[in-house]
Amino acid sequence: MSQEGPSGDWVTELSLETVGRVSDRRGRRRPRRLTRSGRRAQILSSALTAFARDGVLETTMDSIAATAGVSKPLIYQHFRNKREALLALVDDHSAELLAALGGGDEGLSASLEELMLRYLRFTQDHAVPFRLLFQAVDGTDGPATTRIERTRAAVGDRLVAAALGPEADQAALPAWVGPALCALVEGVARRLDPDADPAAIAGPLSRVVRLEPRDVARPRPRAGSR
Repeated sequence: MSQEGPSGDWVTELSLETVGRVSDRRGRRRPRRLTRSGRRAQILSSALTAFARDGVLETTMDSIAATAGVSKPLIYQHFRNKREALLALVDDHSAELLAALGGGDEGLSASLEELMLRYLRFTQDHAVPFRLLFQAVDGTDGPATTRIERTRAAVGDRLVAAALGPEADQAALPAWVGPALCALVEGVARRLDPDADPAAIAGPLSRVVRLEPRDVARPRPRAGSR
């Protein structure tokens, strides 16, 4: 699988959040102290920048700290190593993707076209995390790749349910159907122009898939068989 190099143009889409400043009694401006969750979010934003810029293998705790503008010991207060930071990015952005597709009754009632539209819009709005997860991390081995495959499986299940309806028995489908649907929409998302209208793509894309409830009907036993 090809992937964009660390110096690809998409890295320029990143921007770091600036830390607000407040004035003290002497009129000097000093950094506002972040909460622990706020600091973690800042570090993860910087880790995303570092991984995208330098590549997964070349990124270090030093480069993450330098990108965040903080000391390395402060990074270690939140993550024991760069792998933990990478796993946190994978978990956070995977959860955001699945949330964008909808959960519960909302997700089950959405059409295939609607789910594909949500997926494509997500990849436009979160271009750098999407490319990091499904291109840069994909080229590595380990827990991060395993978790991404779980995300792909969940996306595939939702797409199949939308294509067939929530009452269909997905267990009767060949195991490759869900991954194939996920690979289809993911492949389109990778090549989606930033200025493209996802709504103009989701409709034709969903019509490529022609699953019918009969496609998952269990075979009837032959007459006289037990």
